[in-house]
Amino acid sequence: MNESGPGSNFQNFNPDFGDYKKRTGITSDAGGLLEGLWSMERDRNIAKLERDYPGIGVEFDKLIELLPDAEDPGKIEFPFASAVLRKNKDGKMEVLARSMNMVKHNNDSTQHAEVVVLQEAQRAIGDRHLDNCIILTTAQPCEMCAGAMRNCGIGTVVYGISQEEMKGKHVKFGDEFKPIRTVPKGVDTDATLIDAGIEVIAGYKHDEVLAKLTRFVGTFKAYYEDPDA
Repeated sequence: MNESGPGSNFQNFNPDFGDYKKRTGITSDAGGLLEGLWSMERDRNIAKLERDYPGIGVEFDKLIELLPDAEDPGKIEFPFASAVLRKNKDGKMEVLARSMNMVKHNNDSTQHAEVVVLQEAQRAIGDRHLDNCIILTTAQPCEMCAGAMRNCGIGTVVYGISQEEMKGKHVKFGDEFKPIRTVPKGVDTDATLIDAGIEVIAGYKHDEVLAKLTRFVGTFKAYYEDPDA
């Protein structure tokens, strides 16, 4: 488990540029220089993550591909996907489990993608402790999934889009969009993970996840009316 302090245990690869300006103390960016520096810093952080975890980008792309396409009515599960990986002896990332949500398939409201892959990974290695593993997930974990991650001692959590974006506050989703998988007010799932010494990396491949979900949201209204999503 990552034992560094909470401040160093969180990274956001899709930070708000306004917040970045406040952090630097620079309010004017007429020539776009500051935005360029912000972008370079983000790219450096992403490059480091992908060096530390070889193949993580390819695996995350596979998760995005698993998300339902709006034009494919045969996809009946909720649009979330997750995977658990660990480094093998050669230093390469080994996929222990990969899954979409299985809520409808198993008629079980606890079968979020993250819970499914944590269970499969534990079975794969014969150990309930996953402190040397990393979990990838297309969206910020809900409180149930965050609790499961704490309980198995996952080492690192990497996700794409935030809970706030799934509420439609920062994204122009279709009129049929219903808030899904949202956490109660005042609950910060990132904080609950960090408090347990788990490294949290937010906003990885953010734009790619968002592009896929934006095409999907509003197409299948029923997906967004089920509280078990």
